[in-house]
Amino acid sequence: MTFPLGSPSCTRLVSTTHGRNASGDFHGRVQLGAPRGDRAFTLIEVLVSVMIFMVISIVLIMTLSMAGTLFREGSASRAANDEAIAVLGRIEDDLKYLLPESQGGWIGSLVQNDGTGNCRLAFVITEPDRSVITDAGVGSRRLVIWEARNDNLYRAELPFESGIEDTQKAIAETAINLTIGEQITSGCLHFGTWLAIVAPPVAAGQPHSAFWPQGGLSTDNRWDLGDVSTAMSVLPPWGDEKYSSGVPAGAAATTIPVPFPSAIHLSLCLTGGSMYAPKGRVIADNGGSIIRVTGINALPTLSGNLVRVEKEWVRISGFSNNIMTITTPNADRAQLRTSLATHPRDANVQSGRFYSLVRSLP
Repeated sequence: MTFPLGSPSCTRLVSTTHGRNASGDFHGRVQLGAPRGDRAFTLIEVLVSVMIFMVISIVLIMTLSMAGTLFREGSASRAANDEAIAVLGRIEDDLKYLLPESQGGWIGSLVQNDGTGNCRLAFVITEPDRSVITDAGVGSRRLVIWEARNDNLYRAELPFESGIEDTQKAIAETAINLTIGEQITSGCLHFGTWLAIVAPPVAAGQPHSAFWPQGGLSTDNRWDLGDVSTAMSVLPPWGDEKYSSGVPAGAAATTIPVPFPSAIHLSLCLTGGSMYAPKGRVIADNGGSIIRVTGINALPTLSGNLVRVEKEWVRISGFSNNIMTITTPNADRAQLRTSLATHPRDANVQSGRFYSLVRSLP
C-alpha cells in the first residue's frame, strides 16, 4: 500500500508492506523515497569553498607572523632598555664619587687593540663606604675600571693607595684585555669613551707620550679630533691609543702634564642579552655601498643607525630585500674607531640599541 505525504505535488512517498510471519504476527516495512530535488556540491562550489578557506588561512598566518615579529622586537627593545637603566645608573654612581685632579684624581682611557673600537675607562673614586677607611686614611681611594670584552661589559675595582698608584695605572693602561672584574651585563656590542679637554694642543717636539706615543702630529697618532690650532679637543679617536691625565710615570721633569678632562661622553650599544636581538649573516659584501645579509627581517634606517658586521661598525641608510645600503662608503664605513674590511660570506651581523651618558667632571 502507498500513502502520499502532504499535497499531491509532494515528491516524497512512503511505501508499506504488511504480512504475517510463521508465528502469525504481523510485520511491516516502510520505505522512504529519495527527494527528487536533493543534489551534491558541484566541483566549482568545492573549489570556491577551498579558495575562501585558503585566503582566510593566509590572512591568519600573516597576522600571527606580524604579531610574533612585533613581540620579538618589543622583547629585545625592552630588555635593552632595562639593561641600559641598570648599567648607566651604575656608571653614574661611580662618576658621582670621581676624585678631582686637585685631590689626587686620575682618569685614563684607551682604545682596545682587538679591532672592535671598544674603549677601556679607568678613574679614581673616593671610597663610598666610609666605614672601611682606617684612621690613617688607608682605603679612602679606589681605582674603577670599565671595559667591554667578548660582547660583555665588566667592571673592576682596585685599591689606589700611596706608593702603588703607578702600578695600578699600568694595569689600567695595559693594551690587552683584563681578566679581572665582575660582569655587569651581556650583549654589550660597543663601549666607547670620548673625553673633552679645554687646553691648547701640545706642539710638535714637546715630550708628551700620552698624547702621541709614537711622536709627532700625524693624523694617525693624534688623540684630538679637531684642528691642532683649536682650543677644544675631543679625546680619543681610534687605533690602540691611550689617554692618561697628569704626568706619565718616569717622565722627565719638563714633561707637560696631560690636562684633566672637563667632560666625558660614554656610548653603549646593548642588546639586553635577548635571544630576539637582530642578528644575521653576510651573504655578499662588495666592500663598498652594498652588504647583502640573511637572518634579519628589519633594521632601523634613521640617520646615524649603525650595524656591526664582524668587528666593523657600518652606518646604513637603507635596508630592503635583505640588502643594507651605505650612502657614502668612505664616510659611513669603519665607524666607532673600527677598520674598513670586505667581509666574507657567513660573517656575523648584529645590531642593538645605542645609549649615551654625558657628564661634566670636577
